Amino acid sequence: TAERCHHRSPKARDRWHPLLGLERVPRPGPPARHCRPSGKHAHTRRNPPSNSSSTSILQVHHSPLQNGVTKLVPTVRTAGPSFAPLQRLFSAITIDSQLSKPYNCRSVSNHLWSCMAKKSTTKSVPPQTLTGFINAFEQYTLRPNYSLNCYRGQRDASWPIVAGIFRPDLKGLLKNEKKAVREMISVHPNEFASDETMFDKLVRMQHFGLPTRLLDVSRNALVALYFATDPGPHRSKPSDGMVTAFGIPEEFEKYFDSDSVSCIANLANMTSEEKDEIYRLKELLIELPLDEQITKFNNDGVIKRLHQFIRSEKSYFQEIIDPIDLVKPYYVHPKMSNRRILAQSGAFILYGLDPFKKLFFPYKIEETSFLVPQKAKEPIRKALANLGINESTLFPEIDKAAARIKNQY
Repeated sequence: TAERCHHRSPKARDRWHPLLGLERVPRPGPPARHCRPSGKHAHTRRNPPSNSSSTSILQVHHSPLQNGVTKLVPTVRTAGPSFAPLQRLFSAITIDSQLSKPYNCRSVSNHLWSCMAKKSTTKSVPPQTLTGFINAFEQYTLRPNYSLNCYRGQRDASWPIVAGIFRPDLKGLLKNEKKAVREMISVHPNEFASDETMFDKLVRMQHFGLPTRLLDVSRNALVALYFATDPGPHRSKPSDGMVTAFGIPEEFEKYFDSDSVSCIANLANMTSEEKDEIYRLKELLIELPLDEQITKFNNDGVIKRLHQFIRSEKSYFQEIIDPIDLVKPYYVHPKMSNRRILAQSGAFILYGLDPFKKLFFPYKIEETSFLVPQKAKEPIRKALANLGINESTLFPEIDKAAARIKNQY
């Protein structure tokens, strides 16, 4: 019970604050006269007991979203019963999904920190060392509901996370995707002679630097961290990097020979007008029952043309395309026949129809972003090199090995 004061005003009252101890709270009316409590409390402030044995821990808090991106940024939380104000936790920041509303999405660096899904009174601080990121990645993998994780590293946190051909500065390439693919194969036919499917061709084009509807990812988080610590070209503007982790539900996981993968990959053989017609057709039929929707969709002339491209690589293909399969992004396990894919534990996320359109499917691929501070890039990259993760191991081609040896001496 609070100690009574001499000269106490009837319009004031005492209350116990868990951190500040005894506190005078005036009631409405004239202010009370301030005086100290008498007796043994005259020169003391009450504080709750603390436990000096409490330890600091890392925690990851997720905000499960179907149409959102979750960003993890570390701060400090103290375990145990202590009331110390510093806390170590991972706060979740929600941003618009790149997979569902790319036009409305904003770069991570432009998002207000006040948009945190879980509020914190402390300033968020990203990991600064390789050990810190390893701990963060380990905590991330402990979350439930996802059996497969993959990662992508980008040296600039403000870049959109989308397949190269859908970048805003490559609209001309997207409009002429069919011509670009045809020209690439006609100029170097021998390079594509062993490729059996359109997906295989897209993988090879991506390997040689042509932007496609494939997004490069890795099963190894440290490989993604290597790319996120890229300092950029000489005299380029310094920027924070970003590692994006993808939580892949089982129904979004496919292999290179999947029929769904063939349907999406062969969109690259369609003209821009044909792809627009496919999208309009899907929107037109969306209110029909699923069976009737699939039947009418596959009987349309533009879809029959898509059937022809698919049957050229799969003669057994049944002409029953579910329209939704042409707008889903799929995680695809590629053939491990490429040395670079093997070295980087590589895989791809394959995009269907133009994701910049207003899509109607509620995507469930969860994105979680880890900010890499610009000042931490160099020490983290050196630490990765000590673990054998460097340019020559991730790019096993002879020209990369020659460049590494040149820089070494």
